[in-house]
Amino acid sequence: MTPQQYTRAIKTLGLSKNGAGRFLGISPRHSHRLAAGVYVVPRNIEILLNLMVEHKISPADASGHIAAAVATAKPKSPRKK
Repeated sequence: MTPQQYTRAIKTLGLSKNGAGRFLGISPRHSHRLAAGVYVVPRNIEILLNLMVEHKISPADASGHIAAAVATAKPKSPRKK
């Protein structure tokens, strides 16, 4: 994903560079650097943004789905020693 594609994707999702950083769990500064091409956009971020744009999933909807999945996730059983 090029810096231009990153910028276009977050804009399409209604996110600022700072907002994208918060949503993606990275610092706002790192998000700005991705948009500027200082760093390469990681593959996992590329896939997430592309899927969200393609399927018209808003950041709020994605956050809600993630929270629901975490809340209903089955806890791991403790390791036997």
